[in-house]
Amino acid sequence: MKATEVLESKFGVSKTYEDAPDPDLRVAGFGNVALPLTEEKARELVQVCHQAPYGKKEQTLVDTSVRDTWEIDADRVLFKNPLWQKWLKSVVVNTVAKQLGVASISGWELYKMLLYQEGSHFLPHQDTEKSPGMVATIIVVLPSAFEGGEVHLSHNGTKKILDVATSSSTATSVLAWYSDVRHEVKPITSGYRLALSYNLMIPIGVPQPDVAGNSKMMAAVRHVLLSWKQSFGPQIPNKLACVLDHEYSLNGLQSGAFKGDDIRTVEVLWKLAQECGFKLHFAKAEYIAVRNAIHTPNGDCDAGEDISTEINLHNVLDADAKPVKLVGSASYFDGDDFFPRDLDDDDPDDEQYEEYTGNVSDLCSTF
Repeated sequence: MKATEVLESKFGVSKTYEDAPDPDLRVAGFGNVALPLTEEKARELVQVCHQAPYGKKEQTLVDTSVRDTWEIDADRVLFKNPLWQKWLKSVVVNTVAKQLGVASISGWELYKMLLYQEGSHFLPHQDTEKSPGMVATIIVVLPSAFEGGEVHLSHNGTKKILDVATSSSTATSVLAWYSDVRHEVKPITSGYRLALSYNLMIPIGVPQPDVAGNSKMMAAVRHVLLSWKQSFGPQIPNKLACVLDHEYSLNGLQSGAFKGDDIRTVEVLWKLAQECGFKLHFAKAEYIAVRNAIHTPNGDCDAGEDISTEINLHNVLDADAKPVKLVGSASYFDGDDFFPRDLDDDDPDDEQYEEYTGNVSDLCSTF
């Protein structure tokens, strides 16, 4: 199989294949979609698509200033070439799993077919967990000439750009990232991009890899926990919170669908909490900072110094993944309780500006 060099990181990969099989793609209500996709056929295909929505908290919205993409539901898409599914399984899924460090795969499913035209884009966002055990998103870009459309990934302060436009007219490219990775699709500057979006799932309830081989790590963490336990006093914190690398939905926490290095971290802490007599909980932490808003010459607003901060915990579960309610001092957290990094190390997920009149400056709240 001929392929270009892998563009790799711990959270996102891309690879271009020069001789991937033609899927013999069919769309209900349209017919055969010949590849490479021509501009004439692309314009016709738009007529049977609908505008792709996006999620904002509990809402599903359509706003082309945020996301301007056409989509077709998976149940309308057919692949008549049996070699396509074989190639997807043996090459694409296996390569993505290996590069992302996913040890066990339970399945994958087509979610949508996406069609991007000139100006199509998607502002920074995170994918929702569309299926139980979903761990990553796989995008297969089919042959169709286009320019632009770079995918900008951001995770734990690290940024990566995936760009497959160069060989788009004749080759098939695969892009993949963990489902919680924040990413942006830059505007298509010319042509059309036709892509298949797949969900990649891992088994639910499957025991995580054994960490017996990590004896040095186990010994070091055991020493820290026992020393901490023996030193409890008024000046010693009675709780600590380990910040994981990835974000998880409630379903992800309950199913134990941890990703990457988080698998080892959780396994070590779970084993040693039992051994050393500590209680282990899982939760989603929300950090809210209210800051002065600084107006820039071009009319934008930047966040200034903190006025106040607040930390809230949501979806708190015990070690058996059962919901619990923390009470008393156990429910109160400040920034010093978190390690190995601060909650505000990453870019905010959301920003809200509030304008005030009189003698009070504008405020910017980041989440």
